[in-house]
Amino acid sequence: MNLQEVTGQESGIVIFNESKEMIICNWSSVDGIPRLAPAGLGILGLNEEIEITGTEEIDDIGAYLENRYGGQLRLLWDVNNNIEDLYETIGKLYEIQDDIIVIAPEEWC
Repeated sequence: MNLQEVTGQESGIVIFNESKEMIICNWSSVDGIPRLAPAGLGILGLNEEIEITGTEEIDDIGAYLENRYGGQLRLLWDVNNNIEDLYETIGKLYEIQDDIIVIAPEEWC
């Protein structure tokens, strides 16, 4: 199962809680959890199984990220430069393997 099958979307946000790193990407061709490739040359997956441990609806993704992480997230990849578009955007959060959060913003493809 990949994130497109889980979320019904091709793109969104992946947050690695332990390192406080975030990528915003298209995950449609990624098997497993999307990660930054070596030397930052793109996104790749390691074909691992994705286990959903919880879900939550979010009314304002930007505010959620600000409240939960207090500006401590490091953005590693954002191919579309749309981080500011997350404020006042609703979406669905998926907890994966306890230390990864995936957010699928509504109206993204």
